[in-house]
Amino acid sequence: MMNIEGDMRLVDGRGFDKVKLDKAGFEKVRSIHYNWYLHSIKAIMGQLGKDMLPKLNASSRRKFLRCLNDIVDKRDLVSAARCLIEAKDKLESEKLYRTRPVARQGIIH
Repeated sequence: MMNIEGDMRLVDGRGFDKVKLDKAGFEKVRSIHYNWYLHSIKAIMGQLGKDMLPKLNASSRRKFLRCLNDIVDKRDLVSAARCLIEAKDKLESEKLYRTRPVARQGIIH
């Protein structure tokens, strides 16, 4: 283990008794970390949705917002991810449709 000065020393087990967690302490730490994880994932998903929203057409935008609004438990990342994926797929299909060249019929070269 490195101390502040940066030298390497083997650690004996004497100091670890003071920092051991009991079952209740472990559950508290686990809960804190899980909540941080949920918050981080929700922030990333929120930013993805925020970036995508202005790119969607009006119909897709309403559908996306309705999908998000219908989620009962705001901690439900799976449902929010489904809404994002559906909106992203719709956006990609709209892009593909807009960039597809129009076939000219009846013109002979």
